[in-house]
Amino acid sequence: TWLALFEIGLGVGLLVPYLQKISAWFIVGHLTFATLSVMLSPQAFTEGFPELSVVGEFVVKNLALISVAFLLIVWPKPKTEN
Repeated sequence: TWLALFEIGLGVGLLVPYLQKISAWFIVGHLTFATLSVMLSPQAFTEGFPELSVVGEFVVKNLALISVAFLLIVWPKPKTEN
């Protein structure tokens, strides 16, 4: 349950403009460690080229989400007029 609450907090953090970058960094860290544990077992990654196993799909999904989080980190915020 603590992990679920942490992930919900990350999602809420992405909705709050001044928490977006720190939330994105936490997402990168969280998904990297979750993915690294699976990537240490490459035989679980595929069932045979080009099909991915469920574990392989998990890894690809996490890599896509990490890419989006990096995009949120480097994307410039639009300038607002006062």
